[in-house]
Amino acid sequence: MWNSISGGVISDVFACQPTVSEAGLYELIVFDSSTGCSSRDTVEVIEDLDGPVLEIEVSPISCHDFEDGLLEITEIQVQHGAYTLSLNGEELGMDEVTSLGAGSYDVVLTDEMGCSTKASFDLVNPVEMELFVLDFEQEVQIGSNVEIEVASNYADLEVNWYTIGGDYLDYGVVLTLPVFVDQVIEIEAINNLGCVRTIETTLIAVDRYKVYVPNIFTPNGDGVNDIVTVFSGSEVAIIKDFKIFSRWGELMFEQKEFSPNDYTYGWDGYINGQRANVGEYLWYAEVELSDGEIRMLKGDLVLVQ
Repeated sequence: MWNSISGGVISDVFACQPTVSEAGLYELIVFDSSTGCSSRDTVEVIEDLDGPVLEIEVSPISCHDFEDGLLEITEIQVQHGAYTLSLNGEELGMDEVTSLGAGSYDVVLTDEMGCSTKASFDLVNPVEMELFVLDFEQEVQIGSNVEIEVASNYADLEVNWYTIGGDYLDYGVVLTLPVFVDQVIEIEAINNLGCVRTIETTLIAVDRYKVYVPNIFTPNGDGVNDIVTVFSGSEVAIIKDFKIFSRWGELMFEQKEFSPNDYTYGWDGYINGQRANVGEYLWYAEVELSDGEIRMLKGDLVLVQ
């Protein structure tokens, strides 16, 4: 029979190999029922202070809602033979676990004597990357520049802009772009962990300043469509330069610094007193708008009789 002298609870006092709840001094008494003799002995149970040792390293989740957290078992020490590892109650058969999502985790190391130790860690879901375009006027005068700026809740971003006219890679958060046609711009932001966010914005090319040069004129002296000049509304202040070239590049006509809609400064189809040949010509105009902006325009012109 077992008796606790300075120890804890004995699981079965009549067992040959009982278990005890704590370290201490225990006495074993053996009786011989046939002779009435007995014998006593004591045993001291010492607490094993060198229990299992477990060390881990954890790499955080890189991007919002990703499952790429990493657990690595860096050190295991056990005094009593074989051991088992578990993660949140599930047995581990490896020293590295990838593809962990956000949550709380317990790693438990248990030796063959039932001694165990635990390492706990949390994986936090990173804040979702936001990317948005600051307010700007999406309708842009044809030929004008537009400035587009993006902002994010993350700093130090690589920003790539994909436009109809080409790609602007790692260009920064502000893009200044000339606008000639409608287009959709794709904006891609990448943070220092490789997380990517993509948005789009639309540009609409409009012509608020109507400038018109006839594409056909008939300088035949009938008083109708005999002169070609530059026409516009009040948004044009002055025609700074108006040139007409043959299709071989020969300058046929030029007039500078005149008001739009004035036939006096147009071309009558003559060169040095001689009627120009029937055919196609090219015109170029430099106009100054009422707000001071300078616009360069060009077009085709056909001279017929």
